[in-house]
Amino acid sequence: MNTYRKPGRYIQIEPGVEIYYEEMGAGTPIVFVPGWTFTSEVFIHQMEYFSRTHRVIAI
Repeated sequence: MNTYRKPGRYIQIEPGVEIYYEEMGAGTPIVFVPGWTFTSEVFIHQMEYFSRTHRVIAI
């Protein structure tokens, strides 16, 4: 079981625009996208569960 949580990072999607993301696990990716006022923290339990079998990414 790989539940190591990597430190969050920023990725530049165009000049001057960056998106924060967190990832953990390995395998087929699952991407979690929070609502407008939420952060990636809202998905911590889902990330811990699904990272057992997938690479999970929360933005």
